[in-house]
Amino acid sequence: MLIKLQQNFPILLLFILLGFFSYISWTNKMFADGSDEIAHYFISKYSVSHPGLLLDLWGKPIFTILSAPFSQFGYIGLKIFNVIIGILTGYVTYIISKKTHNQNSWLSIVFLLFTPIYFVVMQSGLTEILFSFVVATTVSLFLSKKFVLSAIVISIIPLVRNEGFIFFPLIVMSLIFVKQYRIIPLVFSGMIIFGLLSHFFKQDFFYFFNSSPYPLEAYSVYGKGSLEHFFINKNYLFGPIVEMFFWVGVVASFVDIKNNNGKKRITKIIELLLIVGIFFTYIFAHSLVWWLGIGRSLGMLRVVAGGGP
Repeated sequence: MLIKLQQNFPILLLFILLGFFSYISWTNKMFADGSDEIAHYFISKYSVSHPGLLLDLWGKPIFTILSAPFSQFGYIGLKIFNVIIGILTGYVTYIISKKTHNQNSWLSIVFLLFTPIYFVVMQSGLTEILFSFVVATTVSLFLSKKFVLSAIVISIIPLVRNEGFIFFPLIVMSLIFVKQYRIIPLVFSGMIIFGLLSHFFKQDFFYFFNSSPYPLEAYSVYGKGSLEHFFINKNYLFGPIVEMFFWVGVVASFVDIKNNNGKKRITKIIELLLIVGIFFTYIFAHSLVWWLGIGRSLGMLRVVAGGGP
């Protein structure tokens, strides 16, 4: 009985947290980032009656398509959508943790969902939570050797948030490590399919690039700042406990690589590349564009939630 309870505890925990986050989302009347959330809500809600909005690049097509049924119930419906996606991301993170370390894997659920920035953004109508789900699912599928599915899932990530492109090289590199060369083109399959749809409905195969929602003339309203911007705010973003365990995990990953040989070492390198590498790539990319004043960055801290897992 006790063993069965231990086995089912992560699932029970996720259901409890689903109820908890649904309740506070229902009662919380605050916005994580008012204007963006409201815009995403209206695009999502009215995409049912105005299908052209499904391809709206500011709204993010994949986010709009998946959230539209929930948005019909009002803004709270969109928030519940993000709660559900956040809980699913917690589950996928648990699966990843179980594959890589096995012991006390359920703690990964708590660390993710109660990371300060993730906790806040999860109760919003923003795209970062779905972005984090796509990232986590990609990693989980790859570590399960489901390389085709992993490549297909990551291929849609620019349609959730534009900066998803930065992960393509890491996935391609990982596929090269495991000698899955023929799968590499699938990393770009989502964008090719979107291009074909754009050609059919918008008469522009390169609609994604040619119709950017962030026009060049808008650069003046953006800005630039410190390269250490996200590091300076790390306590607000992650909190000291999550940060401590993160660095312990990074060190442990390098120790694992050093202590293993052959195929086992390759496996550990891929784990480091997909888990730690993705996070550092994401933070570095956002830090760089904010510092250089490019990429239409506003230096918003909430974007870090996208790399939460």
